[in-house]
Amino acid sequence: MTASVSAAILGPWAPIVGAALLAVVRLGVWRLSATHRSRLVRAALTWALVGWAAMAAFTGALLLMMPPDID
Repeated sequence: MTASVSAAILGPWAPIVGAALLAVVRLGVWRLSATHRSRLVRAALTWALVGWAAMAAFTGALLLMMPPDID
């Protein structure tokens, strides 16, 4: 339950948060060089954009499949 609530709150920011937590836990961000830090940030932002685009495409597909509401 906690994981689903966290996923609902984080939404498209989940890949950024996950990448940041992974970097802090495994690598220690402050021990990285500036080049590696910028690469890490770029990778996290890229995956966030990919995740957001996938969610937007899925939502759009669902909306297109919905029948029109005729009253």
